[in-house]
Amino acid sequence: MNNTFLNNILNHKLWIFKSIIFIILLFSISFAEKINFSASVDKNHITSQDIITYSVVIEGAKDFPNITKPNIKDFVIISGPSLSSNFSMINGSVSVSKTFSWRLAPVKSGDLVIEPIKVKYKRRTYTTEKIIVSVIENKQVPNNRLSSKKSPQTNNTKEILFLKATPSKSTVYKGEEIIVTYDLYYLLKVQTFNTDKLPDAKNFWVEQFPSNNRPKITREIVEGKAFNKATLMKVAYFPTNTGKLQIDPMHISCEIQVASKRSNSFFDDPFFSDSFFGNTEERKIKSNSIDITVLPFPEKNQPQNFNGLTGGFAVQSTIDTLKIKQDEAITLKYKISCRGNVSAVKIPSPDFPENVEVFDPKISKKINNKGNNIRGSLIYEYILIPREPGTLRIPALEFSYFDPERKKYSQVVSEKYTVEVLPKERKYLSSNIGLRKEEVSLLGKDIRFIDRKISKWYKKDDSVFLEFWFLAANIFSLLIILVSFGYKFWAEKMGTNVLFARKRRAWGKANERLKNAEKAFSDKNFDAMLTNLDHAVTGFISDKLEMAEAGIGTEEICQKLSQNNIDSELINKVKINQQNLELIRFTPGQIKENEIIEFINSCRNLLQELNRVI
Repeated sequence: MNNTFLNNILNHKLWIFKSIIFIILLFSISFAEKINFSASVDKNHITSQDIITYSVVIEGAKDFPNITKPNIKDFVIISGPSLSSNFSMINGSVSVSKTFSWRLAPVKSGDLVIEPIKVKYKRRTYTTEKIIVSVIENKQVPNNRLSSKKSPQTNNTKEILFLKATPSKSTVYKGEEIIVTYDLYYLLKVQTFNTDKLPDAKNFWVEQFPSNNRPKITREIVEGKAFNKATLMKVAYFPTNTGKLQIDPMHISCEIQVASKRSNSFFDDPFFSDSFFGNTEERKIKSNSIDITVLPFPEKNQPQNFNGLTGGFAVQSTIDTLKIKQDEAITLKYKISCRGNVSAVKIPSPDFPENVEVFDPKISKKINNKGNNIRGSLIYEYILIPREPGTLRIPALEFSYFDPERKKYSQVVSEKYTVEVLPKERKYLSSNIGLRKEEVSLLGKDIRFIDRKISKWYKKDDSVFLEFWFLAANIFSLLIILVSFGYKFWAEKMGTNVLFARKRRAWGKANERLKNAEKAFSDKNFDAMLTNLDHAVTGFISDKLEMAEAGIGTEEICQKLSQNNIDSELINKVKINQQNLELIRFTPGQIKENEIIEFINSCRNLLQELNRVI
């Protein structure tokens, strides 16, 4: 009995204990947290009038400990500590660190010492290195280092920095394209700029050209001064009303580099002029407003079927067959090429015969904003089902438009089609022979099967350790241990690995933003609705593809999706979605509520498609 018990334990259970011990050792090694603690200075050799930056860096800690100020006698702390956090990723490995910085000024010359800093973290003590800085007496530089040359007049922003909006035309017809170029003129170096507020273009339909993150810099003389000129943005405006209209200014904020100011005061010397603390100034500027005169359409020679289309148009039509049987489907397509406001184009429906069932057309739109004008195309795809045999005559598609370049009305006409509809074949089906569904189910109940399995016999002296329930209980316990360690690993990874956390939370954040957009729509808060819809799509893509969510544009998103081998059709859907979002944003009050609800649903469907492939 005892020998059998021991043999069973050794032969059947020993691997379970070995596995448990191995897993515990593996996870204990994996979760052993190590940190790096170091200190450095930006310069080891300075003069008595220089200032250094002393930095302490902690890497790899989950909960970063507080750092005390350095214990120094030979330096004066000018400012600090300043705190910065960053993370880096190399071959999928993410490193998180924090940096504490002080600005120090020497009080004497010679080899000055910065003593080590100690910190305790999880029962361990970490110590930085001792740093020696060589300081020499600077006798060549006078105490008053204020330059005799004055910096540019930074108080008057207009003299050194301004934003100019230039329209291509000031008098146009209703629906005619106006291209406005926003140019930044500056004398001092511009570090960064941000668009604070786009123009409030009421009574205009807006299409934006792609923005260049690195605009081309040219020189231009303005009132005797040679300014640098950078084109920040080009926007196409299409007036929707007539009369005297105005395009409001665009507001931006710039960080410009200004000349450093130095005085007799020691603390004003390199500290306030160094780029670390910012020798830049933020300036908020706005462009000029633009007055536009919009002319009504000429009444002379105006066609009866004219519905306000403006620009240049051409139409092509195709049909998949000219011979078909009754009750079968025909596909009819119209491709309308357009120069002008593609988004506002709506063509009249062709006058189809009454004996044809016509489904609502599938409309696809492409906008080309890469050139000097807005161009594009629309494809209307109709499904027709003839219900009677005979000859089906499909009339031509006709519509009129106003060409502002030639100042006259024109008309486009598509091709006509004649389709031969054959009568459908009649098929006679035989009556059902056999049992009914109810009778088949009764057969299943009436028939009984004999159990031919042989009963399992057990030996009288079998050990409990070989019982199924005992093995199942042990395996279940092992699974609980594995799940616990796995959850701990996942939770710590979510807390330390920023990219991993962003990817896992992307879908939840997108759904929450969609719900917020629906709530904002029900509350009539359209700005909040559009913001949440924009963040739902762009935020989801940026979280999944490790992009910075702030400041990314449609072109950057599409380029990143293409780099990740996403289908071009889905990329085009993303682009169209963002264009429709801008369309709703710039035409408030002109979009119906049911169209907005449809757009919210399309955003949800787009996110579901993206979630399947990213």
